[in-house]
Amino acid sequence: MAFALFALLLAAGYASAFVPNDSMRIYAVTTEGTGLVATLNLQIEPGSGKIWTSVTPLVGTSTQNAEKVAVGVAKRLANGGERYDYKFTINSSASVVDGPSAGAAMALLAASMLTDRDLKDYVSITGTISEDGRVGPVGGVFEKAREAQKTGVKLFLIPKGEAMQTVRLEGGVRSINLLEYAPQQWGLKVAEVATLSEALQLAHSELGKIDINTSAGASIPEFVPQKLSLKGGLGPFKTLTTNYISETKIVISEARTALSSSLLEDPSATHALLEVLNSSEQTISKAEILNEQNYLYSAANFAYLARVNAIMVKEISTSPKLLGLNSSAFDMRLIDLKREIDNFENDLSGPVPREGIEWFAAAQQRYMYARRAVEKLFDEGRTVVVGGNAENEQEIAIAKVGDYAYAMAWLDVAKDFYNLSQESQTFVMRNGTIGQSATSSLYDANALLQSLNDGADKDDIARRVDSASALADMNWFEASYFDSLSAKALVQSENEAAGKDGNALAALLEGKIAKVEARLAASAAPAGWAQLYLDHAKYFLQASKYYDSKGLPSGSAENLKSGISLAFLADSVLDASAQAVKAYEGEKAVERMPEGGQTGNGKNTQDSGPVDNTLIFGMLVLLLGIVFVLAFLLIGAIYAKAPPAANAPSAILSQKKAGESGIAGANDLDQGKIRLNQLRQALATGTITKEEYIGKLGEYLDGIEKMRKDMEDEMRSALPKKGARYGMLKEAAQAKDPKYLPAVVKKPFLLGPAKRNLAKQAFARPRTIPGILQGTSGKEKALNTHQFTFDTMKKQQREKDKRAARGNKKEK
Repeated sequence: MAFALFALLLAAGYASAFVPNDSMRIYAVTTEGTGLVATLNLQIEPGSGKIWTSVTPLVGTSTQNAEKVAVGVAKRLANGGERYDYKFTINSSASVVDGPSAGAAMALLAASMLTDRDLKDYVSITGTISEDGRVGPVGGVFEKAREAQKTGVKLFLIPKGEAMQTVRLEGGVRSINLLEYAPQQWGLKVAEVATLSEALQLAHSELGKIDINTSAGASIPEFVPQKLSLKGGLGPFKTLTTNYISETKIVISEARTALSSSLLEDPSATHALLEVLNSSEQTISKAEILNEQNYLYSAANFAYLARVNAIMVKEISTSPKLLGLNSSAFDMRLIDLKREIDNFENDLSGPVPREGIEWFAAAQQRYMYARRAVEKLFDEGRTVVVGGNAENEQEIAIAKVGDYAYAMAWLDVAKDFYNLSQESQTFVMRNGTIGQSATSSLYDANALLQSLNDGADKDDIARRVDSASALADMNWFEASYFDSLSAKALVQSENEAAGKDGNALAALLEGKIAKVEARLAASAAPAGWAQLYLDHAKYFLQASKYYDSKGLPSGSAENLKSGISLAFLADSVLDASAQAVKAYEGEKAVERMPEGGQTGNGKNTQDSGPVDNTLIFGMLVLLLGIVFVLAFLLIGAIYAKAPPAANAPSAILSQKKAGESGIAGANDLDQGKIRLNQLRQALATGTITKEEYIGKLGEYLDGIEKMRKDMEDEMRSALPKKGARYGMLKEAAQAKDPKYLPAVVKKPFLLGPAKRNLAKQAFARPRTIPGILQGTSGKEKALNTHQFTFDTMKKQQREKDKRAARGNKKEK
């Protein structure tokens, strides 16, 4: 009797019953946009709570993190499972499996098995899983659902809010409700779920009794504009946008690969980065659709925003030290970016492409946005968080990396516009004809900025005025004129729209569109920007009517205000284009500047006549002799001041004691970092100028980078021995089951459990940014998101309330 009671108590340590082995079909989307099926298998057996993952195919760290979260949620839901081991296998044709979108499937499968229920083979789910059991959004829901019905799935569960999908069909681009479309077209029942509990309930219900008709049509379909006919002058920009989208998809793929192999130790930060990357994938999908509809302005802007996020994820994943405040790794990246910006200035200072002057000015504008962003990061110097903690420091560091990513993306776009401008047939030398108009416009724009009331969106306008001033200082008057006129247009649109109701706003927008259309028809000047802005103003007019018909007057009003801003921008840039073209009408054509034939101030360095080769040779010999003498004196001075020590490269490499070279190198790196901190302090106290700081910083960072590479070379020589030891450990770990290795279990080092959402908030923080095209940011950034659905507005209001609450707490 006692033995039976003991056995019963022992068994109570485990769940009363469980399914030891089960599987589920899961779905992904390839880079080509097609669905891909895989099989998720889970084995549960008595153990100590370890989570194992298969080694074939290779499973990335994001999927391993999803396994860990999924099992944790499932165990809490099942009230048991602590004394089991979990072995996941994903059978797929892919050589590498990675991504968080199988998290909900893992959690559903584990929870079903722990509650002793076989999961029906016709059930599948897509979505991420959070630690509190929420099913999160993922990309490619339509493609996954379509592939699911092809492979026998009858019930497909998707994240809440993902039913409305904008997709390409045979009849063109449409916005569909997947809850209605899937049963009608494929015979597939699709249901939205917000939590794992909801998913578990539906997954184990009788298929015929699941009623989802009540939710069908509850969300308003996203507005899809009618396809535009492409204007002749926009053909090159169409090509640029298409290529930019393709390149951005590559950057996103690289970011996902970097995150999969990242050394990030904080699961919360990893999860936040994954959500940012998922957002990038959804954004680039919107860009592709809008590009297909020939709304090039929005397509390019969406692609730009997707690239910025992908760059940020890639940089942090590659170098987690960027999450530390005052990171030397960040300083090195900033120095490299500044050098690249400075080098590009030479190209923009050359002859003006007459036919491509709009794109040339756009390149100069984007160059300036990148330069000013980098200068701002340099001006901030060393950041000290007073009374803060690790979370505050990480948030500031993330913000800096985000600003760096924006600058990097601006520079990329500037180069694209420059290359587009170089397709011109005629090049002329720069003149100052438009300088007076640009200076006068800049004065007016600044005055208008000062006159705006406190409630207006000043950040975007102030940035344009600042850029226009800096461009004028460089005598790049055409670009300065574009920026200042755009700033004036935004102020005028704010003033014109103030206090008007929906009907008055619609009348204002329709009238402005008609005016710009008439001007475009009568203009012989290049009008690429004006046409791009006008097309998008028409889009917002259509969108306002659509949402008004759906009973969303607030969404309608927002679209009208956005359209008005764009219509005013179209009118202003048409003036800038016309004057820029007129300024160079009588100029004599010159040869296009050859590669490397420019200087930073735009002067032509081409051959101006015969040169004595003997003289050149003699000067080179003299210069070489001077270099040798200086090198000899420098070496002598170094040896005179400092005898060979442990920190000299030759001495380090000659040390025989194991580990001494690594310690010496580490000490050198520490000394280098101390010098960097002293340099930052000197800048902060005004002991040195910003120019001196940048010069010294470059020298210090180059030295640190060289030492780091030297240490890496030494470490590589030790890798074979380390690899052999790792092989022995791997064999020992596989002794129980050769197919599995322990899943990665990462320990948080920055974020505590109570603050696990802080990283996500930091990554998603609003920024004032100029866009890819005419410097869109602030309020204008909202012009391009065109998602004024009821659900979106509610979400925006909730976020606004949260921010207000946080602000009140800080004030208290």
